[in-house]
Amino acid sequence: MRPLPSRLVAFVFIVSFACGGAQSGPTGSGSELRTLPESRALGIVREALVEAGASGGGTFSVEVGAQPLEVDVALTDVPRFGIEWVSANDRLGRDDLPEPLEDGQLRILPGTGADAATQILLLDEQTYRFSPDREAVQDGAFGMAEAELRLRRDVTDFVTYARGVGS
Repeated sequence: MRPLPSRLVAFVFIVSFACGGAQSGPTGSGSELRTLPESRALGIVREALVEAGASGGGTFSVEVGAQPLEVDVALTDVPRFGIEWVSANDRLGRDDLPEPLEDGQLRILPGTGADAATQILLLDEQTYRFSPDREAVQDGAFGMAEAELRLRRDVTDFVTYARGVGS
């Protein structure tokens, strides 16, 4: 077997040293899960609506309990349907917003009173948590890409449901 040229040995040493140094931040399973920022999540919702051939409008208010809920996105081509991204701040002082379902099923909140025919898809930020740690993702944890993909799929499923019910 021929010895490796000294330049190649030096290159391999430098590359392995640069890549294998101390990592900053959390690693492995000890990293904390993060949630998608609301602005990013709503951007994905709007993109998913376009991909599903639907159109999203602006915010609107729906009676759901003790106080109205400001819904983030109206489905303009299927009246009486909307999508709300629920953050921790949205839950402050609101006991009428149900928690996400443990089995991953979509949570649809019906309106009340004059808005009883309205249905709102609640997308809880806790459902779309992800690990920011590359090593954890490589070991099977959900990364940001998987969280965004699930959000897209959920919006598409809701559009399909809304079109079936709303027609």
